[in-house]
Amino acid sequence: MERAARLEHGDTAQAKLDKLDALLALSSTSIQDSALFAEMLSLPNDGRYPPLEPAVELRRQRMLEAVSRQIESLARQRPVLMIFEDAQWIDPTSLEVLGRVMGTDRGPPRASDRDLPAGIQATLGSGGLT
Repeated sequence: MERAARLEHGDTAQAKLDKLDALLALSSTSIQDSALFAEMLSLPNDGRYPPLEPAVELRRQRMLEAVSRQIESLARQRPVLMIFEDAQWIDPTSLEVLGRVMGTDRGPPRASDRDLPAGIQATLGSGGLT
């Protein structure tokens, strides 16, 4: 997301939020999801977003849903390439995002797992991915 928004190390927090908003506007991201993405990027809420849910686990679930919606929205416009480098060391949250995006947690598969390590394939389950 940082790369897609072209966030630079020297950018002010305001400039980073403006760039993030410009990126998210391309996919009609809701203001609630925008708040979650700003938090994910450790950007301060300058009042442009609604306050986030205080319960950490609920916020985590909403973030996972927001990431899934964002990727699905982008994929409707053009192909999306996601690279999970060193997937054998994947953390549980990234694994959950990968499972959601690949569709192993619901509905028909939408992606390829042929290059995933065997352990990741087994963890995601046998969703019939090709």
